Amino acid sequence: MTNWAVHHVDIILWAMNVQSATRVSHAGGKFVVDDIADAPDTIEASWDFPHFTMQYVYRGFNTFHSVQNRPHHHGVCFHGNRATMVLDRFGYEIWPDNAPAKSIERQPETPQDGPWQRTFVDCVQSGKPSPVDIEDGHRATVCCHLANIAYKVGRSIRWDGAKEEILGDSEAAALLSLPRRPGYELPKG
Repeated sequence: MTNWAVHHVDIILWAMNVQSATRVSHAGGKFVVDDIADAPDTIEASWDFPHFTMQYVYRGFNTFHSVQNRPHHHGVCFHGNRATMVLDRFGYEIWPDNAPAKSIERQPETPQDGPWQRTFVDCVQSGKPSPVDIEDGHRATVCCHLANIAYKVGRSIRWDGAKEEILGDSEAAALLSLPRRPGYELPKG
C-alpha cells in the first residue's frame, strides 16, 4: 500500500480514536501493469479493530469514482447505522440511509495544500509543535506496512500494537525489519 493509503488511514484512526489493529488481511495483485514494481495495482485490505473493521480498496488505473458527484478520485467513507459520510481532503458530504439519492449535508470545497504547507513552515520557524502528531503518522504507516506484509505472505496476520509485534508468524515478523543499505543502518539496541 503506497501513495494515498497512509493519508486516508490517518484520518480514520483519528476519527475512530484507535491506536492499532489486531488483525490485518490483504488480497489483490498486479493485474494491470506489468513492470518491476512489487506494489499491487489492485488492493482489498482489512484491519480488525476492537469495535469496527476498516477496509481500503484501490483499483489502479480505473477512472470510475464510487461516488460520482465528488470531484476527487479518492477519499474515505464512514458507513454508520443512519448515514454515510464521504470525506476527502477538500471537504465532505453526507447521505442518509433512508434516502441515499440526495445528500443532506455538504461542506463547500476548501483549499488542500496551501494552508497545511503554511502551518508546517510556521511550526518550523517558531519551534512550536505541529498540529499533526508524529505518533499518529507512525500508526497510520504501520497499518499500511502490515497490509503489505499480509500481501507478501499471502495470509492474515495478527498484530500486538503495544509491543509492535506480529504474533505467531515468524515469516511475516521477519518482514518488519528488512536489511538496510550500507550507511543507512539503524543503531542496535
